[in-house]
Amino acid sequence: MPLDQSENLLQILESFYTKRFLRNSDAVNRNDANSCYVVEILAAKKTSFWLSPSFHQNSVRVNLFSLKQTDEDVVKFFQQFWDLFFINKISFRLHWGYYLPNPSSATGRDYIQKQYPKWNDFMRERKKMDPHNIFLTKYWNEQLGISKAM
Repeated sequence: MPLDQSENLLQILESFYTKRFLRNSDAVNRNDANSCYVVEILAAKKTSFWLSPSFHQNSVRVNLFSLKQTDEDVVKFFQQFWDLFFINKISFRLHWGYYLPNPSSATGRDYIQKQYPKWNDFMRERKKMDPHNIFLTKYWNEQLGISKAM
């Protein structure tokens, strides 16, 4: 997220965890946001790398780690944060090495593309490097919105 949104971000996260964990006596509901997870918050210096979350902006990084075992639990865990940030108008760029939102969701493909000013340049370079989509998996086809018969 842009560094200038960090104070708002921290207030939103504090409220989220307070409501979900500290004030909630129902152990089942507490676990969905807090059990087996670690949250790391740190600053990131701006960079010129097109698809970096810190492209041309100093940023605050929120690294959400899940130690749960199933993909379904992990995707559900991450989605609650993407929704939280989106609803609270905290713009965010995601790390490409982790789970991404469902491409058709409000925080999915269309949202992600708008967050990267050099998106179209990247897509042109990707096409030049792989004109026949040999390295394009079904997952990345859906995430990037590339037409390819799979």
